[in-house]
Amino acid sequence: MHVPDRCGGCGADLADAPVAGTTARQVFDLPPLRLVATEHRAQRRRCGCGLQTAGRFPEQVRSPAQYGPGVRALIAYLCVYQHLPVERAARLLGEVLGASVAAGTLAGVVAEGAAGLGQFAAVVRDQLAAAAVAHFDETGARVAGRLHWVHSASTPELTWQSVHPRRGRQAMDAAGVLPGFQGVAVHDGWSPYWRYAATHALCGVHLLRELDAVACEPRQGWAAGMAELLCDAKLACDRARQAGHEQVDEAARARLVARYRRLLADGQAANPPPRPRRAGRGRRRERRSPAARLLDRLGAHRDEVLRFLDDLRVPFTNNQAERDLRMVKLQQKISGCWRTLVGAGAFLTVRSYISTARKQGLNPLDVLRRLFEGRPWLPVPAGARATHTANLLADRPVPGPARESSLVIERADGSSVHIPVTDVRDLVALAPVDVNTAAVSLLARHGITLHLLNEYGNYAGQLLPQTACAPARLCAGRHHGREARGGAGCRSGVRIGRRPQRPPGVRHMAACRALAALERSVQAASTGPELMAAEGTFRRAS
Repeated sequence: MHVPDRCGGCGADLADAPVAGTTARQVFDLPPLRLVATEHRAQRRRCGCGLQTAGRFPEQVRSPAQYGPGVRALIAYLCVYQHLPVERAARLLGEVLGASVAAGTLAGVVAEGAAGLGQFAAVVRDQLAAAAVAHFDETGARVAGRLHWVHSASTPELTWQSVHPRRGRQAMDAAGVLPGFQGVAVHDGWSPYWRYAATHALCGVHLLRELDAVACEPRQGWAAGMAELLCDAKLACDRARQAGHEQVDEAARARLVARYRRLLADGQAANPPPRPRRAGRGRRRERRSPAARLLDRLGAHRDEVLRFLDDLRVPFTNNQAERDLRMVKLQQKISGCWRTLVGAGAFLTVRSYISTARKQGLNPLDVLRRLFEGRPWLPVPAGARATHTANLLADRPVPGPARESSLVIERADGSSVHIPVTDVRDLVALAPVDVNTAAVSLLARHGITLHLLNEYGNYAGQLLPQTACAPARLCAGRHHGREARGGAGCRSGVRIGRRPQRPPGVRHMAACRALAALERSVQAASTGPELMAAEGTFRRAS
């Protein structure tokens, strides 16, 4: 509080003067940043039998002196996400935190983080392979003084990047996404992509660049017309999405396809095939022009060029993959190259982890701290997000005839909400969850998928009926076919799918704290197709 001493006019003392008003100004600043040391002590106690037993240190406390998960998370954040060179990152930590960190320690932190992301890598690859649409691209990078290739597979929610000495199919197989991918693969048309049994879509921006170059050549007016056609098709798709349509108007689509065919015919007339030459020694096949080669691709891959017109889930460009790879090029500009292939792989694994977390709205420092605490964050499939703990009690008596057609979701405060089972298609619950036989049967009869998350909010799989048995308490259960810790309480009445995925187009209900807005579920659900709440959405089945 700043108090005036004397009057600004007559100079009188203002010690006993009444307060006429107060003006406030706020200053936001940082507190002094310094490391805080926490000492862990493990006692040894001697039993009556003479044996001494020592206490156990936490798993992350592995040496007599070390940096904690907060410092290591900041190191990974600076080096991998902010792309600071190692020496500058070490200087920043020394000047801001008073921590003199060696350059070798910084490199070791990134390798340690990558070593803890094995499960994350498997989950991301599985979810990308199950995606409806994914983007693929590759770019060159210097590793150990030689040219290597960074391969990227991504969606708006997921990122996976890997490095390999080769550019083609061998590297794509090693990345682990394309071999099992059955959705729409958006790419730039490089030949190895066509070897995979996916549905393909070509990047429209790559085609526009090629058409622009060809249009500058004489007698190639068709190229400008084709570029205009692609832009018109993109505009038609954008308007259909904004109007909420599932596809472009059939008449408009037919007109665009007819224009495409006419322009192809004009281009072929302007670029006739070369005359066949008589065979003989020393004669080479005449090299075709860029315009002729582009025409061949536009004719052979017409469906792939216009895939975005037939499927509105497919974007016009491959910008998603190029944006994800842009930071790799920035890292190359800053640091020049990676010294080893192992170091490059570690950097890209941690970068994939941070990028995926950012796409799902999480703070990079928070997920990195969890990584160095030994509990890395795992992405949740589309449509399933971490929610409040809930109990599904299908056989609890409820008033009237709703007993066989309602789910009762009981909150932690003891209150409950009755949800008509016909309005539920997808349900999310945070473990531990009490699930009894009647609940399993009810879910199975109505085709409801129950997505389960563990205590950290990571995806643990789907609840599927197996056999009728006594009520079972589901703890951590299985995760992608591997036993998880704390799963001893699971019984044969439930099982977790090996590669759970949410069917596309299924509507969902997030069972979280937002259930407080659904107290009037039976009455309110019939008033409109959608009820919004603070942390979740309840959608009626169509």
